[in-house]
Amino acid sequence: MSTKNGSDAWQDRLIIGKLQDGDKEAYYGFRILDDNKNIVLNTDDRGQLYLRHKLHISHFNNEYGTVSENDVTIDKKLDQTNVTLGIVKAYKRNENGGYDKGEDLRDNYSSLDYLTKVFSVKSAVDGYDLKGALKNKKEYFKQFNAEQLSTLIDSNENLAIFDNGNLYAKNAWIEGNIRATSGDILGELVVGVDGAGKTQLVISGKEGSIFTRKEQEDNIFSYPWQINSDGTAYF
Repeated sequence: MSTKNGSDAWQDRLIIGKLQDGDKEAYYGFRILDDNKNIVLNTDDRGQLYLRHKLHISHFNNEYGTVSENDVTIDKKLDQTNVTLGIVKAYKRNENGGYDKGEDLRDNYSSLDYLTKVFSVKSAVDGYDLKGALKNKKEYFKQFNAEQLSTLIDSNENLAIFDNGNLYAKNAWIEGNIRATSGDILGELVVGVDGAGKTQLVISGKEGSIFTRKEQEDNIFSYPWQINSDGTAYF
């Protein structure tokens, strides 16, 4: 399928069938191009999908609902969760070391000048449900407890992200800075590096104690001091 461009010449915009990129092997697929002949969407018979910009998944409710907040009635458009994957927004670094307001960029840009948001999950507008009832935000956005997780997480599920900000990861390896305002330690939290001659601080959620351990040699430890939850301690 072709359309006329700005110079009144015909150019391909939508191609279905046999495709070939340079000297690579030909394949069958579906392709969409923009006014500048850039590929913005491409599929192939190997199950691959290319998007130049982003994938947006959302279920919009076009009806407006009445929401009560601080005894004030507000009419709001009620949207369900929407998920965006790709170049969601790009934030340009400024002279003060911070970032300017996010831009919805579709053209080429230097990643050195921008910080790019690549994944976003948004909940219903301002934390309201679809019926227009005001939600208690503290309850809505709080961390799930173990009983809730047993219902919300399938037994074979390794990763789940919810629109209220909860993240469940069965085997998470996190490097960098972590800022936490609350949480539960059910096993051991170890501070420090391991190795012969190294001393680590250990907080044990299972035993309810804090102690240090020093590795004398492979898997042989000494414990200089320990404080238990019942108040007993040894040094």
